[in-house]
Amino acid sequence: MQASFYNNPKFFLFYAGIWIMVSFIQISVLHLQFNLSWLHAIVDSFLYSYALGLFYISIPYYAKYVKPGKPGLFNLVLNQFMAASLLVLFWILIVKNLNEYLFNESITYVQFSQQSITWRVIFGYLMYGILVLLYFAEQNYSNLQQKTISETQLISANRQAELKMLKAQINPHFLFNSLNSISSLTLTDAQKAHRMVLSLADYFRYSISKSENQFSNLKVEIENCKKYLEIEQIRFGEKLKLEYTIDNESLNCQIPTMILQPLYENAVKYGVYESLNEVSIRTLISKKNDYVEIEIENEVEKYARKRKGEGIGLKNVGDMLKLSYNSDNLLTINQLPDKYVVNIKIPYRIAE
Repeated sequence: MQASFYNNPKFFLFYAGIWIMVSFIQISVLHLQFNLSWLHAIVDSFLYSYALGLFYISIPYYAKYVKPGKPGLFNLVLNQFMAASLLVLFWILIVKNLNEYLFNESITYVQFSQQSITWRVIFGYLMYGILVLLYFAEQNYSNLQQKTISETQLISANRQAELKMLKAQINPHFLFNSLNSISSLTLTDAQKAHRMVLSLADYFRYSISKSENQFSNLKVEIENCKKYLEIEQIRFGEKLKLEYTIDNESLNCQIPTMILQPLYENAVKYGVYESLNEVSIRTLISKKNDYVEIEIENEVEKYARKRKGEGIGLKNVGDMLKLSYNSDNLLTINQLPDKYVVNIKIPYRIAE
């Protein structure tokens, strides 16, 4: 309440409103119940109420040093009772003497002032207790909010760390396969191996420049994947065919960086590598309602031998989608006798 009260105008207005309401109630009671004149009732109420309000502005300074649960309930109550007694004592002495000085000619008011000390003291303790409870309630609420914010930031940081870890697994995995391809080409076609090394350097230069970004434009990611496929086409030549059907509206969508490359790598590794015939990799991208659907399809040999490690790249893609969008149903895989189809759904969001 301390920080909120002194820094937030809404809390100040709320606090001032409490004492304005208290003073008007007190004016009515003094005039109607105790038969004081309107002047005496107004001055008495304003001085007592607003003076107590000013005294109790310091409550956060007293309360912040004694927090529930740390010193124990007894010490908490004792310390707050002592603080309340000190404030109430000064409040009564100052305002009582001031009022009696202002209205010393009125015997009726002076007598009332002497007789009203008891219930004023009780009222002072009661208001102190209410405000202390409000202070502790506000502190607990602020701490809960801060804890929620901290937990959210921690979850976000963990997700970003996991995403970076998954991305870090992609490039070495691809590099290992590419170096194997280059090694094979050096024995059969040195010129192609040279071109592939240059293309590989160009691809990694592009990838490194985007590696720190959590999200990227779909158009940029497609261009990045085309660089990868250019590398594979150097090796496979006419054996690898590429087809694209892309809805232009979907190209502005933001997607996790490096999430498409493992899909194409999977299509090449388990489609083109294992086939003796020409293989087509088809890309179909379209916007449907609030999602962009990306479908990558590759032909497969019916009796192709499965390679070890199949599915690691796809698993990383599924994990990245889950971390980015907190959903388990954005990746769908259909393996048919003559083709392999991977479909991912990306919530449609554009860069602000």
